[in-house]
Amino acid sequence: MNTLTHQEIIEKVADIKKSRSKIYSNYFPLVNISGDTKFKGYIGTSTVIYINDKNIVHRIVFFSSDRNELIRMLKSCPEGFGLDFPSTAQTIEDDYLIEAGFHKVAILQRLLFHDGTMQDEELMQNDKYRAVYQDRNDAIVEYAMESDAEEIFSILQEVFDPYIDHLPTKEEILEEFVKPKGMLVYRPDDRILALAGFLIKGKRMFWRYAINNSGDYKVMSALVVRSRDIALEKNIKLINI
Repeated sequence: MNTLTHQEIIEKVADIKKSRSKIYSNYFPLVNISGDTKFKGYIGTSTVIYINDKNIVHRIVFFSSDRNELIRMLKSCPEGFGLDFPSTAQTIEDDYLIEAGFHKVAILQRLLFHDGTMQDEELMQNDKYRAVYQDRNDAIVEYAMESDAEEIFSILQEVFDPYIDHLPTKEEILEEFVKPKGMLVYRPDDRILALAGFLIKGKRMFWRYAINNSGDYKVMSALVVRSRDIALEKNIKLINI
């Protein structure tokens, strides 16, 4: 693969858009990335592909107005790479991805956590939420410590599939979750049995990982309640799961 700068990618995407042809893409503009940041990828006549190597599994990002060229270039990507295809539609046109040699591993749906900003009185009147909140004891969970990064990394590897879930590296766990206080853990007898990791961006909280190996639903309730309290403290308006 060739080396592309972020600026080259931006310029090629803008050039392809000018064609006003049908676009095939899973591209989202990168934020807080300098123009000279380098990526591995390819540039064709009507296609740009680059590799996002931020997480454990490298993921392919593409933008094209030429279906056949895109298929050829995707076929030339190294084996073992994955790709995501975000969509707001009920069905997506992905036959060209199948033709390029990819296969579906999973379909994920984003949920909104509507009770995140409800007051206690309102929650207790709702049968769906009452069981989670009435027996709550969020004192049993705590913020993860920097020394927990290794154990959290191992737990995520055991539970999640790296091709489906964007699993962080040990360094990302430390810098993006633990240090900003975005990782809650349940730790009886000095061993983590449950955790919840989330990111806060503006007025939104994004739950990224939740695991409960304790066998007790009250532990998961504690993680939910504590994260909700954090959202309320920070005046978060929406929680995405």
